[in-house]
Amino acid sequence: MVTMTLTRLLTRTTTRSSTSSPARLIVRAYSTPVTKDDSHPHLYFHHLADGRRIALSYLERPPKVTNSKGVIGWLPNDASAGVGDFKENGEFRTFLHQSIKKAIETGAAQTVEVEATTRGSDGFMHISDERNLPPSGRIPEPEDIIASIYVRAGKALPETYEPQPMHRLLTHDGATILPYGIDAYVLREMEKAVKLEEAEGTGGE
Repeated sequence: MVTMTLTRLLTRTTTRSSTSSPARLIVRAYSTPVTKDDSHPHLYFHHLADGRRIALSYLERPPKVTNSKGVIGWLPNDASAGVGDFKENGEFRTFLHQSIKKAIETGAAQTVEVEATTRGSDGFMHISDERNLPPSGRIPEPEDIIASIYVRAGKALPETYEPQPMHRLLTHDGATILPYGIDAYVLREMEKAVKLEEAEGTGGE
């Protein structure tokens, strides 16, 4: 069975002006059943049975239900496909934010805890997508801010967690890369959710 991978062409300039040449995410066919993106710590590509789409997932095992919480979204099976052709999976986004909040509640979000502890004052703190981290002291691009959370006395308060609507799961810098600690927690929860979906036969379109 033919599956796909994505290659990011590094044509993006160091500025973000409207005149810069946009990077493209190009789809290429391989003869292996699952393809790992070597430029991403957890990303895999799965060719769907309909032959028209590629599912992006953090799981190596192909999804058995179409709208699985384990599917980030889909790209067309087309060599000219780019970021603008990406279709986000709403089930995944909802699951992602629920899992991040739980990670913070259970103390599994080490990066968030460290940043909260070292913060000099109370206030909202961004949880950033690590695919495109800004220079120290700079605010990430809106598409790279996963959520915000209020910090009081060096502690992130889970009940104040706010998803940011401008965040994008796929940009010219690639698919979302979660902060350390959160990534492992989300992967564990995803494995559980996918197994439950398959047992219950849920997740179809």
